Amino acid sequence: YQRRVRESFEKLSTSLNMFPGHYPPPGGGQYPPPGFPGQYPPPGGAYPPPGGAYPPTGGAYPPPGGFPPQTQYQTTTVTYSQYPPASGFPPQPGYPPQPTTSTITYVSVPQYYVPRQIVWNVDISPFRPFVVPYGVSPVQAQRMYQASNIFRMFDADRNGCLSYNEWRNAMRSLGYMMSDFDESRLFAMIDIDRSGTISEREFCEFWALHGFP
Repeated sequence: YQRRVRESFEKLSTSLNMFPGHYPPPGGGQYPPPGFPGQYPPPGGAYPPPGGAYPPTGGAYPPPGGFPPQTQYQTTTVTYSQYPPASGFPPQPGYPPQPTTSTITYVSVPQYYVPRQIVWNVDISPFRPFVVPYGVSPVQAQRMYQASNIFRMFDADRNGCLSYNEWRNAMRSLGYMMSDFDESRLFAMIDIDRSGTISEREFCEFWALHGFP
């Protein structure tokens, strides 16, 4: 059996030696033998052979200066102006300016004032509630309560009297505008006792009988 195996192996070796370029080549040479077509590497040069090397002979990749512009892409230069404009926006048309007018309506001051004789059964004090005197109508009593509230609101120093400035501030705050002459004249008419001030009693009597609406 061993003899038959050895003979088969010798026959196989003999058949292989019939083809040039087999591996390993006879005599221990290079593979494939010199001169055999398709050997690697080719004689006298690197791979790939000259003329078809990579990168192309004579230049690198990409070429110097870049690729030429393609026709399908267009270069457009746009210059944007400053926002907002340096000179500012032009004025926008709008409504014309409306004239401003101020109208002052002066109240009518009576030519004279005659106080009515009213019996006051209690003394009036800024520190006690106001009490309506006897003999007045319900409408006059309501106006006296209103006058008392106005008086005590503008009696800044709580002395029970209104000075000329306090009385003028009260009239103007309530919307009763008068000229300087009419203010002085009306103040003198209400000041019955000529004290230079208006007491709460004097103010309530005037407001209830001849006061402004």
